[in-house]
Amino acid sequence: MSQKKLIRISLIILAVLFSAYAFFWYWSALKVVTTLDQEIVRLKDHGLDVRYESQRTMGFPSRLKLKLKNIVVYPETGEIETPLLVAQEMSLAASMINPVSFVVGQLSQESDNSHFDLADLDKIVFTAKDVRFKQGSMTPLADTLDNIEIQLNAYGPLALNGNTVERLTTWQQGQGYLDISMAAIRWAELFMDGHGKLALDQDLQLTGKLDTNTTGLPDFLSGLGKKGVLDRNVAGLAAGSIQFFSVPVENKLNGKVREFFSVPMSFVDGEYYLGPLRLAKLGPIVD
Repeated sequence: MSQKKLIRISLIILAVLFSAYAFFWYWSALKVVTTLDQEIVRLKDHGLDVRYESQRTMGFPSRLKLKLKNIVVYPETGEIETPLLVAQEMSLAASMINPVSFVVGQLSQESDNSHFDLADLDKIVFTAKDVRFKQGSMTPLADTLDNIEIQLNAYGPLALNGNTVERLTTWQQGQGYLDISMAAIRWAELFMDGHGKLALDQDLQLTGKLDTNTTGLPDFLSGLGKKGVLDRNVAGLAAGSIQFFSVPVENKLNGKVREFFSVPMSFVDGEYYLGPLRLAKLGPIVD
């Protein structure tokens, strides 16, 4: 075979492989958008009307990122209401799963072709910017949450079929969990970052623990008590106990050395604890 012919065949093979991968990437992007639309319909059935100005998928070829602009959440009452939440931007990004291992796994008689392993997603990143709540409803610090960023690796089986509850049940029964390498929240004077592992129990309630470093937390909790978001006595006890139960750590924030406190945040039987204090009952993450 001549060298020219060999080069031509190689180019054709590369073109075919690239086209196949491009198709796989766009198919994955379409699947993500379709799932988003299904979740918005489910939320509407549960009394929330979620709207957004635009959505965009990007990141080809190595990552898949879905970005939403100008998200607004209304109570579904049939009338024009003040939004419960407005966000300038939200995005979810993940590395692309290996298309070869995915296809081989789906064709293999030894594997269940109704799901794939979330471990194929190298890193998942969720971000939200400029999240504004209904005025006066959430926090004594500000009605705008400045920034959220969560970076994690997910493990366990992700079901390709079924509704949200069925998919989460498959994941929970497959011992799926989230290994969170960084979860950061910046909310006025409150700053919190943490890491840890979370999963779901058999009732689809959060279970697990995050080790967090925080600053501005006592005033934040006291204010939530005054607003009635948390029980006033519980919030006051929590605020007064933060320094007693936690370990101070010096850290820099915005170029200033500030005293952070290391406080464990845990989820047990659907209840949320800060240190040893029970702050709230969360229940199942879906109805």
